[in-house]
Amino acid sequence: MINDWPFVSIIVPVYNGGRTIDALLASLLALDYPPDRHEILIVDNKSTDDTRQRIQRYPVTLLEETEIQGSYAARNRGIGAAQGEILAFTDADCVVEPTWLKRLLVSHKEPCW
Repeated sequence: MINDWPFVSIIVPVYNGGRTIDALLASLLALDYPPDRHEILIVDNKSTDDTRQRIQRYPVTLLEETEIQGSYAARNRGIGAAQGEILAFTDADCVVEPTWLKRLLVSHKEPCW
């Protein structure tokens, strides 16, 4: 059942990721995980390139961390906004496989597939 899937928050810190963010977002949107059972939180960390404009073209949540420069601060901002019972992290210069999220959940105590 689709309701058996845990709700996952995918958190991505980004700083000046204009060259790589489109590929990451396309891969996250192509996950073979139920779309209503995860959220994608992209946390911009004071980018000065076109990162924000690129992110705004996608159905994801764009957050900002403007006080502290650093991926740890951006991740913490994402954690604070996350609705998921499970948190998953990746970086803005990555591309995930369609099965990435399911494979991360293999060690979850109560597998749902």
